Formats: sequence, structure tokens, C-alpha cells
Amino acid sequence: MVALIRRRQACGNGCGGEAQRANDQLITMRITDVRALWLSAPLEQPIGGSSRKKTWFNRQAVLVEVHTDEDLVGIGEVFTTVPEVALVAVSKFYQPLLLGENPLDIERLWEKMYFGAGYSGVKGVMIEALSGIDIALWDLRGKVENRPVWQLLPSSSRPLSPAPLPAYAAGGFWAPLADTLAEITGYVAHGFASVKMKVGLGIEEDGQRIAAVRQTIGNDVKLMIDANCGYTADQAIALGKRVEEHNVYWFEEPVLVEDWDGYKKVRESLSMKIAGGEGEYTRWGFRELIGRGCVDIAQPDVMRCGGLTESVKIAQIAAQHNVAYAPHVFCSIVGLAASLHLAAVAPSFEIFEFDMTPNPLRTHLAKTPIEVKDSRVSVPNGAGLGIELDDDALARYMVVRA
Repeated sequence: MVALIRRRQACGNGCGGEAQRANDQLITMRITDVRALWLSAPLEQPIGGSSRKKTWFNRQAVLVEVHTDEDLVGIGEVFTTVPEVALVAVSKFYQPLLLGENPLDIERLWEKMYFGAGYSGVKGVMIEALSGIDIALWDLRGKVENRPVWQLLPSSSRPLSPAPLPAYAAGGFWAPLADTLAEITGYVAHGFASVKMKVGLGIEEDGQRIAAVRQTIGNDVKLMIDANCGYTADQAIALGKRVEEHNVYWFEEPVLVEDWDGYKKVRESLSMKIAGGEGEYTRWGFRELIGRGCVDIAQPDVMRCGGLTESVKIAQIAAQHNVAYAPHVFCSIVGLAASLHLAAVAPSFEIFEFDMTPNPLRTHLAKTPIEVKDSRVSVPNGAGLGIELDDDALARYMVVRA
């Protein structure tokens, strides 16, 4: 087996399609285990969510490990609001489906998991769990081939080497206005040319806060607002019209995820761009969201919508409809890295969400953090996802390993 891995490493980017397929057929590696890791990191100060519907007292993540008989392990991440259920989905449902399988046969394994879940796998936590496993499989393949994931993903626009990607600072969760202004001013001082703040507190209060932020940061910084589905279509339109004079670049998730008609109504009524999709699943969900003309900017979450395998297809749908791709990223460093690899090859990629709210799972979980410099973030270039987790930090934040 070691000789076969070395043969693939030596092949590098120079192998033609037939040679690559021949090499693929030689691989006999098998999956021996699939495990889920629930991590939790307490915060010194809680984060107030949009509409004050939720407050975060800690940051959580569900990671996935795919183990093989060659002692190589792939790592992925699940984006979910129900980590307890995700643990069961990974370790009790998908793990038996994958034991003994060739981990490099990623497309077929995606189909096996998706259709194996039946009606339970169309949307929700089963797709979220599948997403984490899929990311781990791509990480594993990259480690086998000694290549970064961005080089392996199907793409019609793959760069020879991706330049650092433009990024915006995501933050501005609910806090007293003075604190929000200080926070967002800090992002601009850090070098960000684009920032995002939460809305959903009511049209009057939102309007005042948006006006204050715009006045504080000036007109040269792009300003995005995010309602996290907090409004009806009519309410979102009312807020949008009120703040149009403040040059809002996009209005994110103005209405419920499922309200496609509401999305379209808001988009047709406002001059600002409409963004959404972090709560949508698979190419079929995005085919409706994008095809119905609901958004100008699609925001799939690679850890929720079906993993890297499905995100490639979603990115292609967006490009075919002249819709920009700007992924949702609110996660540990594992999901952050996976999102960067996909963004590097997405044909209509516009800008990368860089969560600036406190998160030890983003800043302390890997031996080398991923950071923004001059409003840009570099794509990891090591094998697989290109990150190495810190075992001590992993143990410190571990809740359970299933």
C-alpha cells in the first residue's frame, strides 16, 4: 500500500485522466471506523444573536474522523444546531454503511449515504452529518496524494495556485450600540474593507443601528446586514427601503429559509443585493433558491449542504445563473479550511466570510491558525485540508467522542 501511495504522490499534477483512473483502481485502502467528536469551548463574554433569539455562551463543533487500515485519518466538520443528534447520525447510521469501503471512491460513497438515509436524508441533520464525513474523505484523499484539496476538486476555473481570497469581517451580533460600533471599527482598523452586522431587532432599532455604523465607518467600507430569517417579506422590504440611503451592499437572510416567494418579493423590491442559502441543502434545494430568482448571492455552508462533493455542484449552479458565490462560514478551523478550498475553485466566488467573533475552536484548535491579512485570507496549501490539529487543545475542548 505504501508503494501505491508513493506512486500517486509522484504522479502529482502531471497524470492524464487515464493514468489517474488506473492509479485510482490500484488503491485498496479500506475504512475501518468513522467517529464523531463533539467539542465545546466556553466564551468569556456571551454572543447575542440576531433578533435576540439565541445567546451563545460557548462555541461548539462536531468533527468527524474517517479512519483507514493504513493508519491515515481524514478530518471533517458538521455544521449543526443539534450536536447530540449529529453524533448518532455519524457513528450509528453512517459508520456501518462505510465500513470496509474504499475511502477514495468519494462520489459513490456520497450517493450511498444520501440514498441510504432515504426520506430522512433530504434535508436536516442527516445531510449535515453526511457533509462532515464527505469533507473528511476529501481530506483523506489529499493526504494520500500529498496534495491540497483545492487541487483535487472538480473545477473549470482552478487556478495554478490560488491567490489570497478577499474576505469580509462577520460580527456585529447584538450588543449595546456603543459596543457594536467599537467592534466594527476594530474590524476596519484590522484592515477589512467589508463588514457585516446583525439586524432583526425591529425596523426602528435596526434602522438607527445601521445609520450609526455607516456614519462611523464612512462610505468606503462595504456594509452588509444579516437578519437570520428574522423578518417577513413586507418587514424586510420596509427595513431595506429605510436604510437604502446608507449604501447597504447586501441584505442576508431577510426571510425564512423556505420562503422562496418572500425572497423573490424582497429582491424585486429593493436596490441592494439579496443573499441567502446557509440553511439550504444539496443541489436540489439550491436549484430552487437560485433558479426561482431569490438571491443575488448564494451562501451555501459546505458543512451543512452536502460537503465538498455537493458544494462543487452548487457552485456550478450559481455560476450558470450568474449568481455570486459567498460561502457561509461559522465554525471551527476545520470547516474554515474546507470552505477556503471550495471557494478557491468556485467559478463565481465573490468574497469569503471570516467570522471575527470569539471562537477558541477557530483560533486554538490547530497548530497553525488561519488568519486574515489586508482583508484577504490564504488557502491552506498542505496535504488534504492543510491543517494539523493540536492534540492538547482537542482534549481540552472534548465533550464526547462517539
